Amino acid sequence: MYYDAIIKRDYDRTISIIQTFDSPFFDELVAGVNLHFSAVIHAAMEVYGICERWQRAPYPSATDEQMEIIRDFMQKKEIDLRRLN
Repeated sequence: MYYDAIIKRDYDRTISIIQTFDSPFFDELVAGVNLHFSAVIHAAMEVYGICERWQRAPYPSATDEQMEIIRDFMQKKEIDLRRLN
């Protein structure tokens, strides 16, 4: 989506994608669950069965409670990582 918009120089679309997906992801989700970006990305990928959430020590992984927040966020925003390629 984003890359295609960049290639087509559809900057209105790129701004829309950032406002719809990126900004809420960082501003609401990453800040809201109080995890590092990497842990949230792994957790979001687990929601869709892409990989597991677990980070190697000493980095924290999302708890079950944080996973619920992440899952709810992804569903509410209709973000499906399986179709963003």
